[in-house]
Amino acid sequence: MPTFPSLDDLDESLSEMEVPLDVQLVKATVRPVVLFVRQQVLDDPLPTGVSKIGGYPDLPANFTWPERPAYPDAERKVAELRRGAERMRTMYEGMMREPRGPHQRQITSEDLDRVTAEYETRCVALSEPMPLAFVAQLDLAFLIREAGFDSELPRTGLLSIFNDTTWDGATGAHWVFWHDQPVAELVRTSPPPRLVAHCEALEALMSPSGDVPWSERIMAERLHPSSRFSVPQHWKSAYPHGTVEADAVYDWLDCQPGFYPSASDVGADGDVMNFGDKLGGWPEDIQGHPEEEITVEGVRAKPITQPGQTPWRHLFSYGNEHHGGTRLMESLFEGDGNTYVFLHEDDLRARRFERAQTVYQQT
Repeated sequence: MPTFPSLDDLDESLSEMEVPLDVQLVKATVRPVVLFVRQQVLDDPLPTGVSKIGGYPDLPANFTWPERPAYPDAERKVAELRRGAERMRTMYEGMMREPRGPHQRQITSEDLDRVTAEYETRCVALSEPMPLAFVAQLDLAFLIREAGFDSELPRTGLLSIFNDTTWDGATGAHWVFWHDQPVAELVRTSPPPRLVAHCEALEALMSPSGDVPWSERIMAERLHPSSRFSVPQHWKSAYPHGTVEADAVYDWLDCQPGFYPSASDVGADGDVMNFGDKLGGWPEDIQGHPEEEITVEGVRAKPITQPGQTPWRHLFSYGNEHHGGTRLMESLFEGDGNTYVFLHEDDLRARRFERAQTVYQQT
């Protein structure tokens, strides 16, 4: 998705690529956005409240670590997981009987046992309350200095984002908290031992070769901001699909090189990567408009009929890949994809961050 350092650059881009869109109409849908690059650093020495992915969160002293209740449909979910385990075991058993090449690892009975143990560990977590895993925190009082900061966001405090590591759907399962107090009053907090034990039990089963146990990880991924202007990819629908005009708009939005900040843009050094993380603005489409996938109480959001016309505000999105050794707990949705956190515009104005909704898309 292209982003632009200025509206003049947007004008020039539309002209150079001969995009058949009214410049003023496009500008009316532009929103400022803060893009981030991640710098992997030691977590413990980081300043309190710094914007980061992973690590230990900085929380109010009286804040109770959040947890989700046992799933109300845990029995059904457990039955589905156990059927999945049986399918996986059947596949592995078939692979055990097949001839293996010289460079292919032989499937063993221990692999079958690990499949059963992994799925049973997940089953237990569904049937009881489970602490949430910390994902990210955003220092709004610092980020307000950015030209790309969304003016509708709070100008003070810290946003903390948690997720449910047992989350098994494409929407839901992220919790957002706004701590409206000076970051100096926050306390760096380690996760509950039960959450760490659950995470490490799964990691040991899924990666028996010996990844660094979560409790021994010492890194976080500091977020360095860079401001731009973003355009909604809803403009792909401005012309009928397959027309010359639609192809031109599509090429402009998806095929020209967009701006992605690098280490030199933010003055960072060391192990710095761009995972596509962003605050505010418009989300980057992977499998269609993510706003249309939001589902609340079983009701899916209405399709977007006019570019920029949606009540859902993009709060934050992050790439699901991360550096090895970061204090970031694995969820069921990892790898080459994005997680988007949205809030209805009415809830944003009322600061009801507990009503945030999540969408996951994978490439």
